[in-house]
Amino acid sequence: MRRVLSLLPTLAAGALLAPSAFAADCAVAKTVVEKAICADPELKTADDAMTAAYEAVLPKLGADQQGALKANQEAWLKLREDNCVMEEGRKECVLERTTWRANYLGATAETGPGLAAAPLPFVSTRPLSPKTCAADVSLHKFIPGAGAGETAFNAAIDKIATGAETDWGARDPDLPPDLECSYSLDSTITYGSADLVSSSIMFYAFGGGAHGIYGRLPVTVDLKTGKAFNPADRFDKTALTTLATACTASLREEKIKRYGDFDPADRDSMIAQLDEEMKGYVEVIAANVADAGKWLIYADRAEIYFDPYAVGSYAEGEFTCQLPNATLAAAAGSKGWIIP
Repeated sequence: MRRVLSLLPTLAAGALLAPSAFAADCAVAKTVVEKAICADPELKTADDAMTAAYEAVLPKLGADQQGALKANQEAWLKLREDNCVMEEGRKECVLERTTWRANYLGATAETGPGLAAAPLPFVSTRPLSPKTCAADVSLHKFIPGAGAGETAFNAAIDKIATGAETDWGARDPDLPPDLECSYSLDSTITYGSADLVSSSIMFYAFGGGAHGIYGRLPVTVDLKTGKAFNPADRFDKTALTTLATACTASLREEKIKRYGDFDPADRDSMIAQLDEEMKGYVEVIAANVADAGKWLIYADRAEIYFDPYAVGSYAEGEFTCQLPNATLAAAAGSKGWIIP
């Protein structure tokens, strides 16, 4: 599920609300989204689950992170209100965002049997200033000292957060005063078990120019050994070539789907044009398949991620190719795939 990322505004000091204040109160529902939630049992159930996840995790945090999460939750509610204001698609917008938020707060993995000990939300929100861009960071981190794998995961998260601040934190002094800059990081745990954790961190950054940049930053760590996933540990060169071929076929099918309806008379020429286009992506596909930083891990598959521009125009957006577990296990051979 792709979320459209946007900066979350921060609350002024002293304006933090109690956890119960974040639940939609149907007795006094005022906003468009609050009224939609109170009128739809499915949305109300999702909102209640999100509020319960928030109230459950808040006492587990230290004082600083409690205050940060309260401000972050208030800002997130405002963002949901702003982004789901249009009547068309409102239910889907509210449901998708609220479900994601509940899973984020509870560190619930999208796939897998679940983590033995879930990480906690780690948030940081900063408003725009004359020298710094606004920042909204919503990541996961394990309690320090939990184990080798948890320590390695935290180190990888810290590296991403530090890198984002280095790359996007400072405001360009040449940026016009009326133009804002910002970046955000949002974590989704794609797979979790007692042995393995995999997270996809979606980023968005805008520092001026025609448009912002966005993408995903995967982190996969063996919780027993503390070792990060590396394709070279599982696949030899021949196997990586086989996976690149499978990835190419998956991307080709996805591009055909995105064409939508077209005149059948044009199909042969369009497919021929696409096949010629795909020849230009051989190197980038091979590079991404060999790059651990492009692997999104799920219970039944892995997805190789391609940023906008990587295998198409910016307007085409991001792509992933799908590699089922059976394909991965066959390629890994005696080394075995990381998902049993």
